Amino acid sequence: DQNGNEVVVAFPTMTIQGVAQSPDYHHNTVLKTHRNEIHILKNIISKQQPHSIIRFIDESKNGTDFMVMEKGGISDVGEMCTNNPISQNEIVKIATDILHGLDFLHRKQSPAIIHRDIKPGNIMVKKNGTAVLIDFGTAKQGFDQNPSIDKGNKTGFFSAGYACPHYIAKVATPACDLYGLGRVM
Repeated sequence: DQNGNEVVVAFPTMTIQGVAQSPDYHHNTVLKTHRNEIHILKNIISKQQPHSIIRFIDESKNGTDFMVMEKGGISDVGEMCTNNPISQNEIVKIATDILHGLDFLHRKQSPAIIHRDIKPGNIMVKKNGTAVLIDFGTAKQGFDQNPSIDKGNKTGFFSAGYACPHYIAKVATPACDLYGLGRVM
């Protein structure tokens, strides 16, 4: 960026796990989630944004659909646990950082934001030890505390093993993000 910090330039992909996707899928799903992520991240830029949420920097202005974000971290939590055991203190630090980020998303945004995909691969740890929540492509902004009223809050997005039972019933609430973080920890 302009301050000499490393950044990530993210483009919507034409492949998923190495398999080419149809142009219709790319246009109807991949581009929509990519644009959703840009919209969500642009809306949470503030001086009060915790360091535990990836910082949005810029987006393309010429229709090429890319975004620029701070570089999330040195590795994701899943990689960290695979390579070496992490200490109880590190686990508490990661959980505390992400809880601060979730509190910001759930209570300090209006309307609130639900991440909907808390998993080890979406939590990065920076060199300074700060855990950062990334990948807001499936995030949802705005919900009603009464899911029976909020018909627009249905979700088909979730990661097996980390999704709360509400996701499977296609209803997302902030409690689902907390459930996902509990599964990660």
